[in-house]
Amino acid sequence: HLFPLYPLGSLVLPLAYGYVFKNYKSASLILRLFNKINSILTNRVYQTWYDFEFHGFSLFGSNVELVGNGIKSVNKLGVIRSNFIDNEYMNILFSRRAVAFVLFLILTFITLIYLYKNQKHDLLFISFIILTFGLMNPRIMNIVYSVFMFIVVYVVKSILFEGERKNGTV
Repeated sequence: HLFPLYPLGSLVLPLAYGYVFKNYKSASLILRLFNKINSILTNRVYQTWYDFEFHGFSLFGSNVELVGNGIKSVNKLGVIRSNFIDNEYMNILFSRRAVAFVLFLILTFITLIYLYKNQKHDLLFISFIILTFGLMNPRIMNIVYSVFMFIVVYVVKSILFEGERKNGTV
């Protein structure tokens, strides 16, 4: 049941880091704490915050290119940076925007609840592993690298046609 913390934490942590980064002195304990967390997560927190700063937030948004050109692009501060978001939840938010992000979360919640209530523990375990892996790798929605979207399709099909199966028409 930790899944809701993944996208929420993926969103809140960089925004909180940005706030602290902008508003606290470099010697402050809270900024040192955030910098330590950022360091442990190999600069992913700063990188995601910077993308919020650079690209902004949009419901439908514009075409944001987030892959490649890491050492070729220089940010506002003159620091060489990568524009690749390797957290799947933030990657969905930036590349597909907020509406797709919310739809993905809704489908994922429905999928996990269905798997739990119908005692599909094997698929629930696989989903948990894939969703946890999504914190560090943007491959959940890519069917070449992840079976999670197949699990979502299975659940949606099961929900849509469950009544027909009970009535004997399927």
